[in-house]
Amino acid sequence: MLPSWRFRPAVYEADALNPEIALAPWAGHRQFAYDYVANIRPGVVVELGVFHGCAFFSFCQAAKDEGLDWMRLYAVDNWIGNAHDTFYGEEVFETFQKVCDACFPSLRTVALRKQFEDAAADFEDGSIDLLHIDGFHTYEAVAQDYRTWLPKLADEGVMFLHDVFTERHGTTRFWRELSLDHPSLLFEHAFGLGLLFPKGDRLYRHLLEVGLPQLALFYTRIGELETAVPLARMHLRHEAEARERGLVQARDEALRKARDLVAQSRADAAQSRADADRWWQTAMDLQWRIDNFEGEKS
Repeated sequence: MLPSWRFRPAVYEADALNPEIALAPWAGHRQFAYDYVANIRPGVVVELGVFHGCAFFSFCQAAKDEGLDWMRLYAVDNWIGNAHDTFYGEEVFETFQKVCDACFPSLRTVALRKQFEDAAADFEDGSIDLLHIDGFHTYEAVAQDYRTWLPKLADEGVMFLHDVFTERHGTTRFWRELSLDHPSLLFEHAFGLGLLFPKGDRLYRHLLEVGLPQLALFYTRIGELETAVPLARMHLRHEAEARERGLVQARDEALRKARDLVAQSRADAAQSRADADRWWQTAMDLQWRIDNFEGEKS
């Protein structure tokens, strides 16, 4: 029997080690992802397309907080990036590993640094309870990911697909086609997160019964706050840094002016001494002439 739905406010430990996570486009769905794992407790979770780990560490945080150390969580990525998002260096993967080691040492997390189609061979058919697809966002790429990994999904398993409510990616068109053929749920905020149930509707009906569609507005609001707060903090930090730079520049300018003033004062003093020396010499010459003139008269 599937459990009822319970909301559990999440605190994401990974953010302290990598603040970039909270600024990711996926951040608006973290509370739902956390609650999904905490409530449904899937045995095997696989994520295709990890980057900093925004979604993956949401799953991990729920598993840790709920004591689900039997859960297996797989992160699949080449960790070099792609043309849609960005290409990046080795430091991204190193930071991802650091977060896993520091925050979730007791969990059964596995990072598979492979292309998606190559990693599929590491999983038996019907073995994955939650499959999250968030790789290259062209229509052709996501369709290939779906076809390759569908056999790996368990009966009554769920697929999460990101970027399905934005016209900038082909994933939106592919999602529309899928959702016509299979039971599905959609969160429209944060570029859209779709839940697809292509191998049975038992879990889908359960989520309807616990009122998940009605909770969508609640998770939308949470997601908006999840993304707005870190952005506001970032802007405030940038403003403080700009003010600090301005203060430093003002200080440097004041010091420069003070140094110029000191230099000018020293130059003026030297000039005054030189003028005084000339005046004294002139006065002495004049006095000598006067003395000589008076001597000649006498």
